[in-house]
Amino acid sequence: LRLMDRPAPMAEARARLEHAGRRRRAGRSTAMLRRAAILLLGSTAVLSATVPGSPLRDWLANDRGAAGPTATAVHEPVAAPATAPAAESAEAAPAGISVRPLEGRMRVVLTAPAPGSRIRVRLHDGERVGVWAAGVAARARFRSGPERIEVDGAGPGEIRVEIPRAAREVTLEVDGQVYLRKQGEDLRFPGPAADTAGPEIVFEVRP
Repeated sequence: LRLMDRPAPMAEARARLEHAGRRRRAGRSTAMLRRAAILLLGSTAVLSATVPGSPLRDWLANDRGAAGPTATAVHEPVAAPATAPAAESAEAAPAGISVRPLEGRMRVVLTAPAPGSRIRVRLHDGERVGVWAAGVAARARFRSGPERIEVDGAGPGEIRVEIPRAAREVTLEVDGQVYLRKQGEDLRFPGPAADTAGPEIVFEVRP
């Protein structure tokens, strides 16, 4: 009878299978619930990160700033200023020419000097007629020939004319107008008014 009271092998196996199935279903349910909770938490975190002012968004921003590489400021290249050209009024080395008068005669011809330039005439004891320029006027073109000195295109500045006292005849012409004429010891100024108060005779070029 004791042997007969034991469950049949088939019934016992079926009971074990049903028990194992219940355990697997319970495990799958737990896993599904766990996945659903993770998805729900992830979605909530994503939504929270997109809301302005949320703590999670601020934390993520700070975390990226701390962990990420330091941003390097980018500056547009600025072209260096070009070197300014030398001012036209800058001082130039004095320039000039001197010629011994032929038979005591000489014409000094100034062409197109800059208005406002000063012409200083001085008598000296030497034998040569000289014309010298300073400032931008020194960039003028100087030429000479028999009984003639030409100065062309003198810019702003001073022009100094040196005339020997012993010269027989010397004239100073500016753009075709005679400013000074020396004949022997006689000096005349047929052109613009001359300043004769000092040791030099001074003219100012008019426009």
